[in-house]
Amino acid sequence: MLCAASRAAGVNTASPTDGLTALHGACSRPNRGLSRVIALLIGAGADKHALDAFGRTPTALLTAAASPASVQDDEVAATSELARDCYRTDKFRMFQFKIETCPRLEEMHSWTLCPYMHPGEKARRRDPRLYRYQGVPCPDYRKGLCKRGDLCPFSHGVFESWLHPSKYRTQLCQEGQACRRTICFFAHSVPELREPTHCFDADEEAAAAALRRPRVRPSAKAKGEAEDG
Repeated sequence: MLCAASRAAGVNTASPTDGLTALHGACSRPNRGLSRVIALLIGAGADKHALDAFGRTPTALLTAAASPASVQDDEVAATSELARDCYRTDKFRMFQFKIETCPRLEEMHSWTLCPYMHPGEKARRRDPRLYRYQGVPCPDYRKGLCKRGDLCPFSHGVFESWLHPSKYRTQLCQEGQACRRTICFFAHSVPELREPTHCFDADEEAAAAALRRPRVRPSAKAKGEAEDG
């Protein structure tokens, strides 16, 4: 049973950049060959209800890809709001993307293709200018256990982590100018690289390690000895 659980955990490993799992990838462009892959992944414990950074499940991607009216990723990128120049600036992505409330809440539209925040949306972010948190992912949030909410000093979700000013476009994209991502967290040329800002003075890795370290309550004996001392 332990081995089965380990396999399921491995097959559900999500990309740190967009939250996609292997099943998301197989379902996004289905064909005869991938149909068997999809079946094997599900048989190995792949989660059909896992959400990527845009709140999409593998099932939703499969349905969209199989629809005659569906469009390819590059066509979506060209026609969606996210492709507009005003939404592609560093300032907007770091300080407004999925932070500002959508002005069209009363209208029916795709949250995935909208750069604004919607109530209950998993991609929602905190403004790093107003909230003091780091670009380091919160280990408790990943497990669904973080109770600190907006007061948590760590990032909740892919967008909060990678669009944080301390990380966004501070590294070069491996695909360079060939990158087709609608939203890429990396720079596509040296001039696009930016210096990290809104960083904490404390070492981020040390802080993350301290948060993961289990709290040990002192025994009654140790407590008594401390009081006697």
